[in-house]
Amino acid sequence: MRAMLTLFVCLLLSLPAAAAPLSLVLNTPLAAPLSTPAHDGALDLIYAELARRTGIAIVLQAMPAERGLQNANRGLDDGEVARVPGMEREYPNLVQVPEPVLRYQLVAFSRQALQLDGSASLRPYDVGIPHGWKILERLINQHQSRVSLASGQQLLAMLNKERLDVVVLERLQGLQLIRSMCLQGIRALRPPLFEGDGFLYLHRKHADLVPPLAAALRAMKQDGSYQRIVDSVLQRYPG
Repeated sequence: MRAMLTLFVCLLLSLPAAAAPLSLVLNTPLAAPLSTPAHDGALDLIYAELARRTGIAIVLQAMPAERGLQNANRGLDDGEVARVPGMEREYPNLVQVPEPVLRYQLVAFSRQALQLDGSASLRPYDVGIPHGWKILERLINQHQSRVSLASGQQLLAMLNKERLDVVVLERLQGLQLIRSMCLQGIRALRPPLFEGDGFLYLHRKHADLVPPLAAALRAMKQDGSYQRIVDSVLQRYPG
C-alpha cells in the first residue's frame, strides 16, 4: 500500500503545473467617457472585448499620467492604455501595439472667444495642461505661462476662476467634465489644436502579446464591433 501511495505522489509531482492565466494591468489617466470608475467607458469596453477575444485578463486602473508611464516602464504595471506614438524613445522598456486603440482630439477650452490656429497661437496666453500628457508637453513648451496640474478638474476650476486663459484637454473628456462640474461660459474652441492616434503600450516582458492584441483589435474594427462600442458610449455623452 505504501509503495502504491508513493507511486501516486510521484506521478502527481511529475505532472506539469497548470499555466497561470495571462493577465495585464494597464494604467490610464483618462476619464469619462473614455474610462470610468464603473468600467463602462469606451476604452473600458474596448479592452473588455479584447480580453474576451484573446483570453487575456485585462484590468484598467486609474493612475496619474506620469506615474503610470514610470510604473509601466519599470515593470511594476504591465502597460499603458492609450499613448501617442514614440513613447519608447523616453521609456525604453515600453513596446507599442501597432494598431491604434483610440482617435482623439486635443482642443482648447476657454471663457474667451479666441481665434486660435495651432499650438503656437497659444503663446500670448496663460495655458493649463494635464501633467504627464507628453504630446501636450511637446506642443506647448514656449508659452507665456504653462501650468501643469494632475487633473482636468483642477485645470477647469482654475479656468473658471479666470486664473488661466486656456486649458487644453482631450475634447470628449473636457466636455464631460464641464457638464459634471456644472460650469457655465466655458467653450471648446475650434478647430482642434491636434488630432492623433493613441496606442496600447506593454512592458517589453509582454512583447509576445503584441501580435495577438493587434490582430484582435484590427478584427474588431473590421467586423464593426469597435465602432458599435464607441457609438453606444457616446450616446450617453452627447456633444
